[in-house]
Amino acid sequence: MHEHTPADSETAATAALLFETGALRNQTRTGWPYDGVPVSAAETVAEHSHRTSVIGVTLAAMEGADPAHTALLCALHDLHETRIGCWALV
Repeated sequence: MHEHTPADSETAATAALLFETGALRNQTRTGWPYDGVPVSAAETVAEHSHRTSVIGVTLAAMEGADPAHTALLCALHDLHETRIGCWALV
């Protein structure tokens, strides 16, 4: 079996990505104020992604889809917000 030994730059980039995902716990979803929900009551992007994953897995199982694939898609669907923020800000 071939073992992959990442280059230092690849390891650093992976570590940076993993560290960056922690920012989602502090980033409030900014679309809620457009619907009249105060920012203080809005969930974070991390909370949203977790809830989305649970809902996605449940619905996938009910519909005969792949719950693991659905969980992966749901967990990562807002990862870009660590860099660009919410679409509502654009």
